[in-house]
Amino acid sequence: MRIFRNASVKSRITLWYTAFIVLTVLFLVGALMLSQDISSHDYYEEQLRDSLNRSAEEISTMEDAKSIEQRLDSGVQVTVLSDGGELLVGRRDFKINPRENTLRIRNATDDDFWYLLDKPVVLQDGTRIWLRSYISSSVTERYLRTITTFLLFAIPVLLFISIFGGLLLTKRAFRPLDDIIQASSNIAATADLRQHFRTDEQSEEVARLADALDRMLLRLRKSMENEKAFISDASHELKTPLSVISAQSEYALQPGRTPEEKENALKIIHARSVKTGRMLSQLLLLSRMDYEKLPLNMERVDLSVLLEQIALEMEKKARSRGIAIHLEIEKDVCVFCDELLIMRVISNLLENAVRYGKDGGNLWISLSSAPDSAAMSFRDDGIGISKEDQAKIWQRFYQVNKSGNQLAGFGLGLSIVHCIVAAHGGSVSVDSDPGKGSVFTVELPKGKAV
Repeated sequence: MRIFRNASVKSRITLWYTAFIVLTVLFLVGALMLSQDISSHDYYEEQLRDSLNRSAEEISTMEDAKSIEQRLDSGVQVTVLSDGGELLVGRRDFKINPRENTLRIRNATDDDFWYLLDKPVVLQDGTRIWLRSYISSSVTERYLRTITTFLLFAIPVLLFISIFGGLLLTKRAFRPLDDIIQASSNIAATADLRQHFRTDEQSEEVARLADALDRMLLRLRKSMENEKAFISDASHELKTPLSVISAQSEYALQPGRTPEEKENALKIIHARSVKTGRMLSQLLLLSRMDYEKLPLNMERVDLSVLLEQIALEMEKKARSRGIAIHLEIEKDVCVFCDELLIMRVISNLLENAVRYGKDGGNLWISLSSAPDSAAMSFRDDGIGISKEDQAKIWQRFYQVNKSGNQLAGFGLGLSIVHCIVAAHGGSVSVDSDPGKGSVFTVELPKGKAV
């Protein structure tokens, strides 16, 4: 059994169906021989009984009995016995007492035997005699021997055909899998994820496997491309604050710097460090979202109260630019969500609205409820977003405002918003016209009955 378990799939399939074919043939041969044996007994008994009945109808005297052999069918012979079992008419004496309506078998030679059947007959003069019909089994035996001989030669031929054909069929059937294995080895050796497993010659089952592997390769390729872009963008974004920190440190350490100059340099270093720390925190959150399922601490949250609180906290920053906040919040809108993460979604969208809103402008915040969801809307009358940029703002480090002024962020906030909302099973969208402002809409499922 260990050898069988260690054998290849091709060998196991070939051995299994070869054994099945052999067992099937042996079963059919046994059934054929058994049925032939049973049917031959029935056939012989019927032939003998029919001969006895016809002979009994034609015999009325001993003279009739003496000529009975001339009126019988070919193959069946009849003898006439006395009531005591002595042979009166016939060529063969079996030396056994007659027995009515009982089929009996007697050996003739090593390869042949006789079927016997006896019937009593009463002649016109009142004498009782016995008619014995008998027939040789040689015809049937020759037929069975022919079948047996044929099968003895046929079974090895069938075995050879089944094994050779099985190996050929399994080799052809598994060839697409061998191609997939070879392609996998090539990919592992070259690290080239642009190769494909799918070919036009594959069967339906193998084609489904190849398609699944191709989709996996595509996802891996996109993941690696995103990772490369992420590393490139992160290194680029970190280069500027690190350069500023390095430059200010060198400036402050130069001999002859006044305390005021050193203090200003330290303030710049501190501000850049805080900003860089915030960016690294956001990068770590995005990294967790990429490589593991974001754990959610789901609880019942009053979204109306939460949105109003964060809006009030943002009011000071909005007043510094003369932006007025208008609230249109429906009361008692509750959802099951991770409160800290949803707070981050609201804060990021409000910070963007204030950052890119126009001085002296407006910010409208609304919350509405549907039977199964809640919708938050953040509308400003700021610089707006072009149609070509709207599809890219969810990408990391992508910034619509590329002027490099102090209002610009890291280009990570909207990526975080998109990931958090998606983790909650919701959606976020934007509608904007350049120069007229933007509307960000977040829809969250309510989850459990609230």
